[in-house]
Amino acid sequence: MSTDRIRFGDFELDLAVEELRRAGTPVPLQPQPMKVLVLLARNPGCLVTRDELQRALWGAGTFVDNENGLNWCVRKVRQALGDDPESPSFIETLPKKGYRFIAPVAEARPKDAQHRARRVAAAAAVAALLAVATVISLLARAPGTEHRPTVVVLPFDNLTGRSDRDFLATAATDQIITGVGSTNVNVIDRATAAKFKRQEECVVHIGEQLHADLVVEGSLIGPADSPMVAAGVYRVRDNTQLWAGQIPAGADQGAEPYRLIAAKVAELAALRTR
Repeated sequence: MSTDRIRFGDFELDLAVEELRRAGTPVPLQPQPMKVLVLLARNPGCLVTRDELQRALWGAGTFVDNENGLNWCVRKVRQALGDDPESPSFIETLPKKGYRFIAPVAEARPKDAQHRARRVAAAAAVAALLAVATVISLLARAPGTEHRPTVVVLPFDNLTGRSDRDFLATAATDQIITGVGSTNVNVIDRATAAKFKRQEECVVHIGEQLHADLVVEGSLIGPADSPMVAAGVYRVRDNTQLWAGQIPAGADQGAEPYRLIAAKVAELAALRTR
């Protein structure tokens, strides 16, 4: 496809700068998952093999766990699009082969963007009024009616390419579960969360099935000797990413990175789920 900007569904994708928007609002997506989306969207209706995607992401000379890394990237793209792998609207899985972008794709014209910007501005004004009304409603609530939120922490992935760093990914999961559970938040047990994650469903669907308000997902990334823990927090009711960040997570950091993430999750659960 020769154009640099395309539209599909409610989304607009700038292929040149690799930016995804929905109704004019930027949709957060990490660099590697974005590359997957761009490659698939450039070839609508065509099979893009797993080998092609892995070469585009990591080349031939980079040592990473390609299979798990690609699965993680595709899962992130589906989360950003709100796509269901069981009944996809955008990305179809061809088992043992690769993926195909199945949504109708059209060129995005500048005038479309201008009209969309006006609609977004109007929507923002309405949203601001709704936000004020929500705050007033919250302040007026009786003390005994507060909703106690539920959080599911999905097992973190080790994407460093070194199996001897699996313990850090496990530690991240366990420490965050413990930290969030020590607050006024219900936390789904690790075994249940792991069972649902193995099904490779959209995190929002996992949250809905577990009646959770927030879903936490993350991974250990970067060089194995000085890894970072990357985490994201998603609100289930509207498939919104509330927070994403990366924190150094080497063995010398101890549990501090995970305490910081747990505190952020607890804060978001208290503020954003009522």
